[in-house]
Amino acid sequence: LVAFVKREGYKNVYVVGHTDPRLQVVNLSLSKARAQSVIAYLAPKLKGVTFSGTGMADKVPFSTGKGNLSLALNRRSDVFVK
Repeated sequence: LVAFVKREGYKNVYVVGHTDPRLQVVNLSLSKARAQSVIAYLAPKLKGVTFSGTGMADKVPFSTGKGNLSLALNRRSDVFVK
C-alpha cells in the first residue's frame, strides 16, 4: 500500500474501521480506534499525505454469516486513496 500510494502520487488517504456485530456497546469506538491505528502506522511512511478516517462499527458488514470466519472478515479497515 505504501509503495502504491508513493508510486501513484496520491495525497489523501481515508481509512474506515469496521467491527463484527458482537460487543455492541463499544463497536463505534473500537472501529474508530481501528482506523486510527492504520493511520498511525501509515503516516510516518507517507510524509506529505493527508490522512483522515472514521469508524462504521458493524453497519457495513463484509460478511453476514455468524461463524468465526464471517466475524473475522468484518473486523477490518478499508483504505481509500485520492
